[in-house]
Amino acid sequence: MRLGIGSYTYTWSLGVPGQAQPASPMSVEGLIDTAGSLGVSVVQLCDNVPLPGYSRAALEGLAHRAKERGIALEAGIRGTDPALLRKMIAAAVSLEARLLRTMITTTVEQAEIDIRQVLPELERRRVTLAMENYERHSVRALACLIRRLASPLVGACLDTVNSLGALETPAEVIRELLPLTSSLHVKDFDVVRADHRMGFSVVGTAAGKGRLDIHGLIDGARASGRDPNAIVELWTPFAGDIERTVAAERAWAQESISYLRRYIRS
Repeated sequence: MRLGIGSYTYTWSLGVPGQAQPASPMSVEGLIDTAGSLGVSVVQLCDNVPLPGYSRAALEGLAHRAKERGIALEAGIRGTDPALLRKMIAAAVSLEARLLRTMITTTVEQAEIDIRQVLPELERRRVTLAMENYERHSVRALACLIRRLASPLVGACLDTVNSLGALETPAEVIRELLPLTSSLHVKDFDVVRADHRMGFSVVGTAAGKGRLDIHGLIDGARASGRDPNAIVELWTPFAGDIERTVAAERAWAQESISYLRRYIRS
């Protein structure tokens, strides 16, 4: 297991569409350099980075930059359209990435049809496809899909908080998906009662500051035999203006990495 960051660690820094933009948005190159300065060994570039628009030369340039810093890259996209997946598998190869994370945006049945079409390409290129849980589909449906596909190159990208929107707790998510996990998103959270006492809010926290049992999660991941990389993700709240928000996000990232060093050395 290796510790890493991703484009959803620094979501505000990279720029959130439709929201206030930082004066100097972080670039993908800057994200890689930040990983180097934090001393982590993985960077996962997900769908908030426009990888499909990068040329092969540009992707190879990112791979070279990462390699110089001792960092492995992972790619990400949203959707299972076979044409998109084939394009992203090729992009992953150019990035020297061994993992491609995606999210199912159709029915599970359609996703199965789509993924079966690209299984030969995944096998030929030796790229693992990791499907991330979120509120659209139950984790049980995702686990059943992975088992039906029955490929060592298809697994889960386990996100510890995303499925709360489907009323599935982190414990349920971990129980269903951890034995199938190829990528792990460590995202801590808290549940806060409203000041007027009528209702609750789910809010992000830096790793180690919330309710997530990180020690149990990491131990369970190691015991699963899958040995996924652990990527820090953050739900940093808007702090009133974009520059304060970016500063808070960067502080949370540093704090999260420092905390996770208790459990993950590499």
